[in-house]
Amino acid sequence: AEDGIRDVERSRGLGDVYKRQILIITLLLIFGTIGYWSFRNSYTKGVLKLEILGPSEATVLQDVKYTVKYKNNGNFNLRDAKLSFECPKNSLECSLSGNEKSSGEKDLLRKEVFLGTIYPGQEKTITFKARLLGKKGEIKTAHAWIFYRPKNIKAAYQVSTTYSLHINNVPLNFEFDLPASIGSGKTLDFSINYFSNLNYPLNDITVKTTYPEGFRFISSQPKAMEKTDFNIQSLNPREGGRIKIRGEIQGEIGEQKVFRAVFGVWKNEKFVPLKEIARGITIVEPSLYISQLINGSPNYAASLGELLHYEIYFRNIGEKPFEKLSLITRL
Repeated sequence: AEDGIRDVERSRGLGDVYKRQILIITLLLIFGTIGYWSFRNSYTKGVLKLEILGPSEATVLQDVKYTVKYKNNGNFNLRDAKLSFECPKNSLECSLSGNEKSSGEKDLLRKEVFLGTIYPGQEKTITFKARLLGKKGEIKTAHAWIFYRPKNIKAAYQVSTTYSLHINNVPLNFEFDLPASIGSGKTLDFSINYFSNLNYPLNDITVKTTYPEGFRFISSQPKAMEKTDFNIQSLNPREGGRIKIRGEIQGEIGEQKVFRAVFGVWKNEKFVPLKEIARGITIVEPSLYISQLINGSPNYAASLGELLHYEIYFRNIGEKPFEKLSLITRL
């Protein structure tokens, strides 16, 4: 019995020893892993400082300069370093500014510069230039990355940063020329006027219109695609134009009909809006009737050289008198 008790106690002692050994090994593994990752991450946190400097706001198509600044705050070399800079989406232009040369392009908006080895304490700046497209108030964000390998370490690391500005001005005049009110069932003639105050030409322009319910498109000058889209090949600085639209409108008295239009350009097969407008017209009860006859007919077909006699009829069909009216006719 005494031998059995001693065997049991000896087994318990060995079990405790094994447990302590397993616990020590587990703790060593945990602390070793933490130490490894702390050592590994020490290269990415605070060692290489990267930032983008630039204006807080910009005008559409203005030359915007982004200065990428980096510094090695560590005590070891950072090898095979490469800078990748991406201009904001829908930029019309994205390029290096200065004597630096791009080592490659992933797309038209992303430029890459090979930096080589960044030595301890080394600090440098590289400038990029862009022309931005977008609407007023839109936020435009640029991105920068540096990829590198710390000395004596095979793993690759990277740091990244972003910089945002907003578009504060779109120097384009873009407006509707619409009457304030019209009677239901009447023919409506209106125009969309545009004028560029930009210092840079625009190409591949489209004006997209949205008509209210009850409007029936009849014709336009220039001709429209699908009755709503108008293509403008180019627009130089201090130039403008006009889109004339004719249609018929139906609605209830007092109803507000809202016309909308967007002025934009095509960039990489994507439509980029620059300016949007909206204008309402109220349906009112007609109170003045006007018509005309040509040689006694409302739809007279004239021959070349024929004398035409015009008769214009007008009538107050409302409940209030009109005063100080003028009649204007265009032959």
